[in-house]
Amino acid sequence: MNITVANKTYDGQPDVATLSYSGNLSSDQMTEVQNATSIVYSNKKGTQASAIDASTDENKNARQDCGSYTATANCTAQGYIVTYKYENTDPGNTYPSGGASGTGSSVKFDIYPMALTVVGEHSKAYDHTANATIPDARITTGMAVRDSVTLNTTQVDGYYCDATGNRVSDAGGPYKIVRESELTLVGNGSTNYSSARKSIPAAFLLVVCMFTACI
Repeated sequence: MNITVANKTYDGQPDVATLSYSGNLSSDQMTEVQNATSIVYSNKKGTQASAIDASTDENKNARQDCGSYTATANCTAQGYIVTYKYENTDPGNTYPSGGASGTGSSVKFDIYPMALTVVGEHSKAYDHTANATIPDARITTGMAVRDSVTLNTTQVDGYYCDATGNRVSDAGGPYKIVRESELTLVGNGSTNYSSARKSIPAAFLLVVCMFTACI
């Protein structure tokens, strides 16, 4: 019997471990082992009804409060060996390097936070600077129905840039805005998501902007 599970990005649905069987089992033996086997999910917080919430930060490092998930196959039937196999997990992160498969009834896995799309609009009169302030930053897409997440602020500060990422202060456009101020996700399920970091290109917080020249 082999237990396996793949890492995935959070989508509001449980990540489910699967069992497969090998050997020359009769239909009665297959029924016996299937009925005698259950899968239990757990993390640092204890036994979990299912593995549904994100278990890592946006860099795919396990969160300190919960850690990676563990799926354990409990088989009460006699004479069967349980093995494990990791799927698309990260060696050195989810599990130690070199331990992708072997004999054992448990396998670790992670659910990565989903990246939310944040947008806003801003135009201003020419003032010789590249400074930009978006007053209405908001989340538009990507949230699971079970969660209710918002931004801690609707105002975002940054700067105008051209298509190559260079700051621009000339009248014209449309330009993009690169966010410089911090954004924090708050609300029920907020740890299941990530927002743009300062180092992420403006495409993550992509807004169409226009300088208007003063006449």
